[in-house]
Amino acid sequence: MLDFNTATKAPADIENIIRVSCYDCHSREVKYPWYTNIAPVSWWIKNHIEEGSRHLNFSLWATYSKRRKEKKLKECVEMIEEGEMPMTSYTMIHGEAALSKDQKDKLIQWFNSLRTEGKEEEKED
Repeated sequence: MLDFNTATKAPADIENIIRVSCYDCHSREVKYPWYTNIAPVSWWIKNHIEEGSRHLNFSLWATYSKRRKEKKLKECVEMIEEGEMPMTSYTMIHGEAALSKDQKDKLIQWFNSLRTEGKEEEKED
């Protein structure tokens, strides 16, 4: 499977956090709320989702090169540490997507562990 959670064998708690906080903008599993049917809000949101999935699409994770995966994992950590993701404009409406300190720590640890594994695999090659 191409999906991030499947490809990385993410633990259930990590998978749940990523699905709730990231997938609406960074996957092919977008759940469009009712207000995305009302213009001009719909245009802004759909454009935002398209842009987000162009930057990182968890549904296509397995198609990324090792180098791109490394870069995306590093960016994920940076975005979480800097409080840029998930975006405040999203969590204001979707409160369940806001990350607690514990969730942030778990995601950062998971992403960093994947970066370490990737580096170890490269050494073995």
